[in-house]
Amino acid sequence: MKNKTNKSIRVIVPVLYLLLISCATIVEAAPFAWVTNDVIDTVTMIDTATNSVTATIPVGDVPSGIAVNPSGSRVYVAHWYTQNVLAIDTATNSVVANIFVGGSPNGVAVHPDGSRIYVTNFSGPSVAVIDASSNMIVANILLDIGVQPDYAMTIALNPSGTRAYVTQLFSSTVAVIDTTTNQVLTHINVAPGPTGIAVNPTGTRAYVASQSDFISIIDITTNNVVATIPVLPIGGEKRSLFVAVNPAGTRVYVTNGMASTVSVMDTATNSIIATIPVYGFLRGIAVTPSGTRIYVASADGNVYAIDTGSNRIVATIPAGTGPACIAIGPNPTDTFYAFEYLPLVPRTTWEYLKDGEQTVTREVLNNKVNVSGVETSPVEFIEENVAEYLTSDSNGIFLHRAYQPNIYVSGVGLVDIDVTFIPPIKLADGEAWIGQSFHSEGTARTSVRRRGRTYDFDYTADSTIEAEETVTVPAGTFDAIRYREWITINGQTLSMIRYLAKGIGIVKDVATNPQGETATVELVSYIMGEVNPPTGSIMINGGVEATKSAAVTLTLTASDDTPGKIQMCISNRAICKTWTAFAATKNWMLTRGNGTRTVNVWFKDVWGNVNTSPYSETIILDTLAPTNGTVTATPGDTQVTLDWTGFTDTGSGIGSYKVVYAKGRVPRSCSTGTMIYSGTDPSYIHTGLTNGTMYGYRVCAIDKVGNISKGATARAKPIP
Repeated sequence: MKNKTNKSIRVIVPVLYLLLISCATIVEAAPFAWVTNDVIDTVTMIDTATNSVTATIPVGDVPSGIAVNPSGSRVYVAHWYTQNVLAIDTATNSVVANIFVGGSPNGVAVHPDGSRIYVTNFSGPSVAVIDASSNMIVANILLDIGVQPDYAMTIALNPSGTRAYVTQLFSSTVAVIDTTTNQVLTHINVAPGPTGIAVNPTGTRAYVASQSDFISIIDITTNNVVATIPVLPIGGEKRSLFVAVNPAGTRVYVTNGMASTVSVMDTATNSIIATIPVYGFLRGIAVTPSGTRIYVASADGNVYAIDTGSNRIVATIPAGTGPACIAIGPNPTDTFYAFEYLPLVPRTTWEYLKDGEQTVTREVLNNKVNVSGVETSPVEFIEENVAEYLTSDSNGIFLHRAYQPNIYVSGVGLVDIDVTFIPPIKLADGEAWIGQSFHSEGTARTSVRRRGRTYDFDYTADSTIEAEETVTVPAGTFDAIRYREWITINGQTLSMIRYLAKGIGIVKDVATNPQGETATVELVSYIMGEVNPPTGSIMINGGVEATKSAAVTLTLTASDDTPGKIQMCISNRAICKTWTAFAATKNWMLTRGNGTRTVNVWFKDVWGNVNTSPYSETIILDTLAPTNGTVTATPGDTQVTLDWTGFTDTGSGIGSYKVVYAKGRVPRSCSTGTMIYSGTDPSYIHTGLTNGTMYGYRVCAIDKVGNISKGATARAKPIP
């Protein structure tokens, strides 16, 4: 920790207390419990919503350890005798990969990001590291510390996935592995005969169950045992085997094999507060993501569901012969997009009631702000002029920065505090589910404005998606999700319980600062902004191809996702300056001249969203008459045959021809004389004439918009 002072500590915690309102998670159905049966060589799938078996999957000789990946799409099973790890596709409940690891595969754990699988080799002792995308071994980590024989039992990872912890039975140690380098950092001496191990959600403690009936509590920030707790009355080994920690980190559960009990430890006091009688020789244990149930595998062929509120069995589930290890994972068909629960749409406004009295308004600002190279959405607390800077998209939800002005610091006065998290605090994955946990750690770089000083603090942040819950607040009743979050800076922790509704955001927020003071905000009303510009169309003169007048009539349509007045801006150019109220028709002047003319229109909604590319329509402006060609008059008996060619029009094109005549002379124009033909053909036979009489003709071309040429002329006398 650099540049830390007591004043700075007092400043940063209140800032976070006010600013950290962001987080988004998802709702899903109850998770599945997966159980290995090492006698009948199967894996049993249990729906924890109904406590019923939904599938039994044959997997071959003696399955032992089991783990589920974060998305619930794969289950990994260690095979003691075949020396393989099997991958089960949970969509089809079929084995899709056999991964040879050698030795005696025993415990299994999956990295929090799902990228790697860690498998203990019982007789190695060692750990195989498997790449989940290729199903290939990428590392083999030796754990030997000179004790022979020594067995690698179970393995657990910290929430960030940076460390793996392996129990070693006969050396009575826990190996600590750096998962980045795949190197053993140290061995920690624990109570004799360690078997099961679990890490708490905040990544600060590891709990080790030993066959000598003790729990060893490891401070994993220092890798020291800070307490050794007897699980059962001393005298006669009852074989404490496996251990699990609830999502809140407040309870530890230990199976006592031959005693047929589960011990419950309070992590605040490190004392056993309950012993739950079960049946049979107890083995594996797991806690549901909500923390309301534990599931225990018993050699009597059952899995027992225990209510953690009453510490009583609430269901007995026949699971096969020889239930051994158990893992709980999400229902893969019920993952959701996390960002849908924190919609950072510009101009969205939420109004809350704080502690039943004070109105608090939060608004997503329209402008993006670059924080450490990332474009973030600022959310402003209107009354306090506080802001936080977040991203919420398919990559997940992250808090990048927090700002609050006018914080009073004793001996300093009023200052502005600006905190940038390096790396940003991860609040959710793009896809998430009940039971998922997130961990971030790094530097909280704190700038004290008006003083020009910067302090770097270490921070850690953890959150757990806990449950689905119906919440009633002044704005109404919502189906929401509940999650819990802890943020620690310089040893001071801010905890929060949040409730979010899909498509709305936070509907309720309960925060507790390091002094134990709480603040509750409840949603009163909200207006969801939107970023979609209006859609529309434009048509000139009813959609005709050309016109000979620059004065035209525009026909327009426009609609928007949000009801309200739409504005329009019309221009003959690619830029627009003048906005007016939308109108369905508009008289307009084209740019003068000849050729194709374009009219552009932009639409703007009540949020200020404007279509970046205009809606456009073109029309040909043609003010020029066609160019004349030539006419040939061929006399015949009482008739003259007229043929014409070479008339052209570079604007709208030739539309038709008009032929007029007069006796003894050529008509002065196509508006004089007698019209004998109008049409598109390039010839005409004039009949019923008097032989020997001179007839004069004029042929005029008319373009498609009505411009008429002066005409080409010819004369002829019919002859017998």
